[in-house]
Amino acid sequence: MSSDLIPLFGALALGYLSGSVPNAVLIARLYGVQDIRRAGTGNPGAANVFRHVGPMPGLLVGLADMLKGAAPVAVAVQLLDLGAAEGAATGAAAVLGHQFSVFLLFRGGAGLATTVGATAMLLPVPFTVAAVIGAILAGVTRNMGWSGGSVLTLTFLFAFLLSQDITREALPGGSGATQDPAFILGGLALSLLLLFHFWTRLGMEWWRRRAGPTSGGPSATGGPKSVA
Repeated sequence: MSSDLIPLFGALALGYLSGSVPNAVLIARLYGVQDIRRAGTGNPGAANVFRHVGPMPGLLVGLADMLKGAAPVAVAVQLLDLGAAEGAATGAAAVLGHQFSVFLLFRGGAGLATTVGATAMLLPVPFTVAAVIGAILAGVTRNMGWSGGSVLTLTFLFAFLLSQDITREALPGGSGATQDPAFILGGLALSLLLLFHFWTRLGMEWWRRRAGPTSGGPSATGGPKSVA
């Protein structure tokens, strides 16, 4: 193996292992719920914990899941000095770790909060603005899923605006207030990974319901029953 590839493979391994940590299961257990995958939607994520364990543990899971996406990307981009593509790949490894956790027999949640955390490291300035708006939406709607999705959407909108010459010229600092398009593409790739996983699981759930309880799906086994 080329020595140039060692930092990249190290970052990818760190991303996957970080993403695999089942924060929702661990934190829900601390609050008395033995297995959050047996409650509500069955999704081991912040939204399910928020609804069925409580707002505080739900918030803790959301922050922890964001951190496990943000930390490995920060290591890749800031400490290892890897580029946008490598940073996005590290973020993707963290999201895949959340979706297919080695600690949950390669099952997991959708990965929204982990995607948000990784994107925050790729696009920190647009994310900061979007996060303020997302926090207001979360307080008003109390819907973490919609709020997280809004943060991602607004992050890319602001990042696109910062990549335009007319916007850079209008901002203090002129050309210094810029946003590298490569990092925008990396963040978009992470979101596409999230959407692909979501729609795949939604299609599988639709097929199980159409086939009925004899399909061996969650309704027949008592396992996690939804993809939300």
